[in-house]
Amino acid sequence: MFVDKRLAGIQAVQTLSRLNRMHPLKEDTFVLDFVNDREEIQEAFKTYYEGAELGEEADPNHMYSIKSELDQHGVYSPTDVQRFSDIFYKARKSPSAADHQAINAILDTVVNNFSKLQKESEDEAELIRGKFNAFRNLYSFLSQIIPYQDSDLERFYSFVRHLLPRLPKRTIGKRYDFDDEIRLEYYRLQKISEGSISLSSGKSSPLDGPTDVGTAQSKDDEVLLSKLQLFDLK
Repeated sequence: MFVDKRLAGIQAVQTLSRLNRMHPLKEDTFVLDFVNDREEIQEAFKTYYEGAELGEEADPNHMYSIKSELDQHGVYSPTDVQRFSDIFYKARKSPSAADHQAINAILDTVVNNFSKLQKESEDEAELIRGKFNAFRNLYSFLSQIIPYQDSDLERFYSFVRHLLPRLPKRTIGKRYDFDDEIRLEYYRLQKISEGSISLSSGKSSPLDGPTDVGTAQSKDDEVLLSKLQLFDLK
C-alpha cells in the first residue's frame, strides 16, 4: 500500500486494515508511507488493540440542548419542520414530483435564511452548521442503542439530514495563483525510516462518545508572501 496523505485515528485504522484482506497468493504486506509518523499510526491502532476502553459517554440530554439552541436561532421555524415531515413521511414509499418540489421549496427557504445570516456573521452561521452536524451525529449514534419514543426528534433528524448538504459552504478567503511566482525545478527522494509497529507496549486512549460542537474550521495566522521561504522537497 502506498500512502501519500495524512492518516490519523479511525481513518488510519480503516485505511491500513484493508491490507488484512485475504487472497490465496498473498504472503505478506508492505506499506510505503510518504507522510505519516510511526508513533501517530501506533497511537491510532493502540486504541482498538485487544479491546477498546470506553471513555466519556455521550449524554442524551445534550441532544435536546442542541435542538433547543437551534430553535432559538430563527434559521428555520417549527412550521418548516412540520411541513417537511408531513410530506416526507407521507411520500416515503412512492414520492411524486410534486412531493419533491414541495420538499425542495421548504428546504430552500431555510437555506436562504442561512445564507443571509452567513453574509451578516459568518462565524455565527458556522456555529449553527456545527450544531446541525452535532445533532445529526449524536442522534444517529444514540438511536442505535436507545429506543426513542419521541417522534419529534426523528422528524427533526430527517429534516436536518436533508438540509445539511444544501447549506452553502464557508468562504475560505482569497485564492492565490503562484504559477507565475513559484516553479518546482528539482526534487529528490529520501528514505526516512523503515520498521514495524508494535502494539504490545504503551497505553491506549479511551473512546469518547460524541459530545462537542465545533465549526471544523481551523484558523491559520496570516503571513506576508515576502516572508515565505521555499525548501527542497524530500
